Amino acid sequence: MKLLILLFCIVNSLIYGDTITLSFLKEQLIKNHISLQSASLQLESAKHTAKSEGFLPNPMLKFGLFPKAISTKNGDLKSKVSISQKLPPKSQRLSKKRLANNAVDIQKLIVQKTLQDLLLELELQFFEYKFHLDKKSLLTDNLSLINSWEKLWETHYSHHNFQYQRLIQLQLDAREVQDQIRSIDEQTPILFEQLQQLAWIKSSKPKKLTFKKEVRDDHFNLDLSKNLQIQMIQAQADVKQSQMKFEQSFYKPNFTLASEWNQIDANSNNPNQGDDAWMISLGVDLVLNKRQVQNKVQSKKLAFMALQKAKLYKSRQIQIEWKKLIFQLNDSRARYRLIKDDLIPRTREALDSIQTNYLTQSKGIDFFSLLSHLRKLLSLSLQMQNQYKIYFQSKAKIKHLQNNEVDL
Repeated sequence: MKLLILLFCIVNSLIYGDTITLSFLKEQLIKNHISLQSASLQLESAKHTAKSEGFLPNPMLKFGLFPKAISTKNGDLKSKVSISQKLPPKSQRLSKKRLANNAVDIQKLIVQKTLQDLLLELELQFFEYKFHLDKKSLLTDNLSLINSWEKLWETHYSHHNFQYQRLIQLQLDAREVQDQIRSIDEQTPILFEQLQQLAWIKSSKPKKLTFKKEVRDDHFNLDLSKNLQIQMIQAQADVKQSQMKFEQSFYKPNFTLASEWNQIDANSNNPNQGDDAWMISLGVDLVLNKRQVQNKVQSKKLAFMALQKAKLYKSRQIQIEWKKLIFQLNDSRARYRLIKDDLIPRTREALDSIQTNYLTQSKGIDFFSLLSHLRKLLSLSLQMQNQYKIYFQSKAKIKHLQNNEVDL
């Protein structure tokens, strides 16, 4: 049993390594996710259905046998054979074919939307997990910094009892950070399990992430015609149009062409006796209740108009969402750069100044300034990573609205 567990761990390590990338997770999702496979099978089913439409119905063959022969002037009528073929209007057959093709188009969009939704959810979870790991790293660095100042404080003020309460404050900050690290460690397997479920992979333990993209200036343009939600509504509207044409085809009559052969036995020497009887007929389905057809056509027409209204409403919703996402993207980029390029360097400079004053000028330490800057540095570092997360999550949502091709 131990050997099997060891073997599993070795194979798992060889497959996934110690770190995983977003590209790898996307590839695994596309390759293995069961929801995507289910949607693809539905698409193949719709394609086969479409191939079967547009043809004439199968002819009907009938055979009749009279229990008791019927006497006619030409002989006894014992059996009959007939074959018939229904001839629906060509427009009706084409409409059914068009409806089947519409179903294929809708299923293609469902496959695309399933993929895009899964990828969006994966990216959002990926950056949540990355922020989680980065937060632990920042807390660990901050704890080391607090511990170093705590030792320095103990050395410098060990004989001053009145400074003891300030030492306690440093120790309390350290313990608070330690507890946050503990919480992160306990939460990490849960977050990684969520990431694994989305990517449809299995790993024995949480992995580190590799992601080196930088925050940069981006320019996006919204094209509503590419949005999958708009395309889905339009595809449903196309279905209603095809259904409307299908219902309109019932204004035209259906024809049935039939041929019948009656077998007659000869029972005398009359030259006409024994002749088999043939009949060719053409049947017509009369369209007597045209109001029923009109109501069905009107029903599909109104449904089509409703979908056009829904498309307009959804377009306005997407435009508003687009503006919100563009704002989030630009705002997070600006805040990230401000914190990274200005606020954090100046806070570090202040901390260095406190240390320099203590080491070179034998001045006392301004405890409250020290504590304030230590807390400020941690807060700014966490804010910077949070803005980094928001930037890339906003970017993923923007690409989702654009229905961009998968970026591996």
